[in-house]
Amino acid sequence: IANLLTPSKKLGSQGGSVVNALLATGLYKIRALTRNPNSDKAKALKAKGVDEVVKCDLSNKEDIKNALSGADIAWILIIGVNPGEEERQGKLIADAAKEVGFNWLIYSFLPDSTTESDGKYPAIINLSGKNRVEQYIRSLGIPNTTFCLSQLLLPKLRNFRTICR
Repeated sequence: IANLLTPSKKLGSQGGSVVNALLATGLYKIRALTRNPNSDKAKALKAKGVDEVVKCDLSNKEDIKNALSGADIAWILIIGVNPGEEERQGKLIADAAKEVGFNWLIYSFLPDSTTESDGKYPAIINLSGKNRVEQYIRSLGIPNTTFCLSQLLLPKLRNFRTICR
């Protein structure tokens, strides 16, 4: 099973585009994670052809470990929570992946504003937190790919399939 971690509130832009791209290949079984598998967006994913839509609280390590069980690949995108919680969830997912011996994590992150601006824009919290999660994943030695998406490309996500080729 190719396991796709998607945020519970944002099964649209990036996460939804990844689902569409994977479905178009016909090569993957997809397990989408959500807080509410009975939501309209979750039902729409099932109708689209997603194999499994399962309940998963990204703040609960056991939920995450169960969700990763039997899967080979996870796309990690965490948004919609406060920045401190976003970082905590990202690291929790990485820890769970390490514990279950996961094969490959794909993490969508943003660069650290302080580093990238030579200190001009210090500590934009959500950017810094995403960057710390990326560094943490690498420190654990989990096979991974990081995906840094420019904010300028966000409107193009509707056609994410062409970017994934």
